Amino acid sequence: MVVRLMTGSYCTTAGPVSPATIVCYAKPSRSVEPALSVVSALSQVFHEHPAMNEPPTLILAGAIAGRPETDRPPQAVIIHENRILTVGCADEVPPPPGGSRIDRHDHLLLPALVNAHAHLDLTHLGPQPYQGDFRAWIDLIRAGRANEDDAIADSVRLGVKLARAGGIGAIGDIAGIGSLMPGLTQRAGGLPGVSFVELFGIGRAESTAAQQVERLVAATAGERPDPTPVTFGLQPHAPYSCSLATYRIAAETGFPLATHLAETRSEIDFVQNARGPFREMLESFGLWTDRIRATGQHPIDHLAPLLRGHAMLLAHVNYCETHHLDLLAETKATVVYCPRASAYFGHPEKDAAPHRYRDMLKRGIPVALGTDSILCLNTPDRISVLDEMRFLYQRDRTAPAVLLQMATQCGADALGLSPSCFTIAPGPVVGLLALPFDPADPRDPFEQVLERDDPPEWVAGPFPYPHDSTSESSPRSQGAIAP
Repeated sequence: MVVRLMTGSYCTTAGPVSPATIVCYAKPSRSVEPALSVVSALSQVFHEHPAMNEPPTLILAGAIAGRPETDRPPQAVIIHENRILTVGCADEVPPPPGGSRIDRHDHLLLPALVNAHAHLDLTHLGPQPYQGDFRAWIDLIRAGRANEDDAIADSVRLGVKLARAGGIGAIGDIAGIGSLMPGLTQRAGGLPGVSFVELFGIGRAESTAAQQVERLVAATAGERPDPTPVTFGLQPHAPYSCSLATYRIAAETGFPLATHLAETRSEIDFVQNARGPFREMLESFGLWTDRIRATGQHPIDHLAPLLRGHAMLLAHVNYCETHHLDLLAETKATVVYCPRASAYFGHPEKDAAPHRYRDMLKRGIPVALGTDSILCLNTPDRISVLDEMRFLYQRDRTAPAVLLQMATQCGADALGLSPSCFTIAPGPVVGLLALPFDPADPRDPFEQVLERDDPPEWVAGPFPYPHDSTSESSPRSQGAIAP
């Protein structure tokens, strides 16, 4: 067992588990005397955790993402179970006696990643080409979506497997069938996050969505705390498929909330003018009624009253005007940008401004990364925001440190998880990833990784989410980020 001291030293047992066999190891400049003061306290810990007697692991790497550039290689991390004890230059971190050692001298270490927007129940469909007809694409989804519990569970299990292959330590998944089965399967797979049960509630479907919310509240009432954890949330699908009344009903439950917002120009036209392909779609589904009215507003302005009062994940936001940046900065919203999906669908369109994620970050608006569904992706072997980071770096040359925060802490905070569990720093973590780079290349190792397409390797974890973790600060509280 290992105990980290306030001095930054750490203690580990050597031999039988008892306080008498504690050996304390510290940097040469640090005193080991504080260890003596905790021996009596450790007696109780050892009795309460008799199985925690495995020695820690030393991981050596060529570089660690987020560490100062002045740190010389190799870098070292000492980890015990799911807790990082020490991070630093290898020659300053003595190896723990009896512990195992993992050598990755030509790899960069990354923390476990967070995918803030996915559709795992569509994983069985695999990547699909887009021919430019969004209505035809929706029809493909409707025809191919799994509807029976066993088939839904199979698709989500495959999605969890591909997410883990992509280094994902937590996920915000959209349960598009309106069922608890995706969340229950995600929970059984041990992948923390939120399962947002999707609602379609506009026109003649409003009452159906309200009943669905009532059933969800009843089904989850009195639910015991989940050790994974997977929380159930609600996703009113989009402003063209859910009325404001449906959004309000979802918000009043107190469940975590998400929605698609400002994804397409057709959505803007529908909300402003009650016309276009989305009206035609509602009419073809038999859902259109005269109660659906043009608002004359952009979808972000349309939802502004709700956004000011409720935290919400906003997927895509491909079309955002300057005044919307001020509006979003006043809310608790997190934008979830899915860059490969936006490019797949051709958004923003060529005559529109590029996605404003960098402007959002400058205004202090948290921007997390998501993948959307596997249908949009060019990586059939994984579902990973690592590839979203690579896409943005290669297209925009966004700073790797900014991309890392978008792919970890911003998403974790939006999903109600501790951002510190998705860093490489002393304390509990979800896991550590290793990615190869060329030590002979003078370029920054992180930049090299973002130029390559290697899959990540779990060198520690994935671990169960550490329930004793605490979040000291969120990305929003840290202020604006300079991309």
